[in-house]
Amino acid sequence: MLFTHKKTRRYRAIYLILLQATMLSMFASCKFVPLYGESSAGDVRLLKLVKINRIDDREGQKLRTILKQKFGQRWPPENPRWLLTIRLSETKRQLGVKPDSTATRRELGVTAKFTLRELGKQSSRLLKGQSLSMSSFNELASEYANLVGENNARDRSLSVIANDLRNRIMLAIRHPDIFEQSVKN
Repeated sequence: MLFTHKKTRRYRAIYLILLQATMLSMFASCKFVPLYGESSAGDVRLLKLVKINRIDDREGQKLRTILKQKFGQRWPPENPRWLLTIRLSETKRQLGVKPDSTATRRELGVTAKFTLRELGKQSSRLLKGQSLSMSSFNELASEYANLVGENNARDRSLSVIANDLRNRIMLAIRHPDIFEQSVKN
């Protein structure tokens, strides 16, 4: 019986090794490049060449700071290749309502409309889009608790938007044919 257990364990180990080898060969054959890792073309370093314009309000400052961290920028690029402009808007609505018409839950929606423009060419390319994130929080009797909950929901939404923008911009840098239209300077 002990012999069979060792044999089973050996077969499992061989199976896992073969499974890993198969997965690696599949990724190698489809030219898989991780979005968050370094590629041979150095695409990730190109994010440091995106200049992020100032965004209005405190939420805009937070989003800009998160984006700079995600792009690996400690300081503004000296010779930017792209210019990112973002406008934020926010909506709130009641979700859970008691019979006496008081809200028990609220939903906060943050929308970021963005424009990525290629700089330095006679006919630069332009990518436009928007990113939306919805978060909810409990409406409590304490005003302070409501404020903290709302700020937390807003921060979560900004983080989701920053991840989405990073992915879209990285995709646009890797595949310039995604850009919508050409714009003359």
